[in-house]
Amino acid sequence: MDIKSPVAEARNQYLYSASGAKLRVTQRWNSNYSNTPIIGTAINEASLDMETVTDYVGNKIYENGQLKRILIDGGYIEDGKYYFYLTDHLGNNRVVVDEEGNIVQQNDYYPFGMAFADNENEEVQPYKYNGKELDRKHELNWYDYSARYKDDWRFTSVDPHAESFYSWSPYMYCYNNPIILIDENGMYPSLGDIGDKIKKGAQKISSFVEGAAVAVIDNAAGGNTSVREMGKYSDAKAYNLGQDVGDIASVVIGAKEIISGVGATTGGVVAAPETLGLSLTVSIEGIALIAHGAVNISAGIKNLSEGKGRVSEMGSNGGGKGERGRTAKPEGTDNPFKKMTPDPNDSKKVKYKDANGKTKTKPKPEGFDDYWNKKHPPKNDKNINDQQKNER
Repeated sequence: MDIKSPVAEARNQYLYSASGAKLRVTQRWNSNYSNTPIIGTAINEASLDMETVTDYVGNKIYENGQLKRILIDGGYIEDGKYYFYLTDHLGNNRVVVDEEGNIVQQNDYYPFGMAFADNENEEVQPYKYNGKELDRKHELNWYDYSARYKDDWRFTSVDPHAESFYSWSPYMYCYNNPIILIDENGMYPSLGDIGDKIKKGAQKISSFVEGAAVAVIDNAAGGNTSVREMGKYSDAKAYNLGQDVGDIASVVIGAKEIISGVGATTGGVVAAPETLGLSLTVSIEGIALIAHGAVNISAGIKNLSEGKGRVSEMGSNGGGKGERGRTAKPEGTDNPFKKMTPDPNDSKKVKYKDANGKTKTKPKPEGFDDYWNKKHPPKNDKNINDQQKNER
């Protein structure tokens, strides 16, 4: 890429792997250039007396053969010091904070990524809008999106998938909707993290509604069904909350049934004392409402207090494997403690793996110590001596 502008005469050369990963950027420029170029004139390669070579080796970045920066998840390491990004919903790096909590860079953007004029310390690090590297050398101001570079509201080269979007410009960025969409690699727009959040939100709502529905159905039948155990959910916490709300709703429904039943019974007797058939019919309906209302209230209160059907908040049974919670037996195959281990760094917590296989910690649930001690009895000198005697 040749650059000839009122501020620079330069040439950028890029080296990529077969898979498209950037391996090296060589930037050469004329340190004595200060002329306004004539349109259409080429650079004078012999005058390019300065050079910077940047190598990208995995997550390590070298500048002129010296380690410059190590990229890590959520930040980077430079000169032996950690720096962390604070991002927004589009993955834009808004604030860079060092390991001591000091703000070292602050970025604000226009919708398509152009920086505000009052940004602080823009030269500290180059990863900014959408987390992409901004090349500001010689006032180029282009973002590297892997497959293409982006200049403000448009890409600088044709969309490699242009044949799939005939009605759109091959240079457009995110269908001109940069507030919601992002383009992670210059190939096609997506919802990015927003899509994941929408999906998780929908899963929470679905699980909540399912929990509330099965609780109301179960309570209406006196709490003697297994419908809660058949409920499908992808978010266990939302499913449990739905059951809590469903149990409370059953109490409210039962109270309304009792009030309606009392009104029907009293109204039938008072309004038609001389018509035994009518008053008897109304009274029976009223008594049935009162009886069912009592069943709803009783089942709702009982199941809410006992936690019937609540599940372990470690999984799901709609989109993954879940385990039953409070109703599980310590030795059963659905025991919620099976995938937990004590946290060696905090006696009040346990360790477990989430749905993505990442190890996490949480407060130790009630009953875990009894389960663990039974499965793994502590070994003391007496136990060891007894074991040695038995072996003899």
